[in-house]
Amino acid sequence: MPFSGIANPAELTALERAFDLYCARLSISKDGPEGREAAAEIMSLYTSGMVDPAQMLAAMIEGPHTATPKTSTDGHGGSAQA
Repeated sequence: MPFSGIANPAELTALERAFDLYCARLSISKDGPEGREAAAEIMSLYTSGMVDPAQMLAAMIEGPHTATPKTSTDGHGGSAQA
């Protein structure tokens, strides 16, 4: 179901569950910078249509989906400097 801008109680519970599972799995503080990044990633997954906490957790553990690479290759195997 596409994101309507409003989460119902069941969706809020799923978001909280995914957040709790992720923070516990990685032993990160919910209130720290890593917790805020995790919350943003969970919201990104939710707005893309993912509502199952287990699927969110799996996607989060696979790696970030909203982050952009910090370096790029220069075409010769090295990193480009900005």
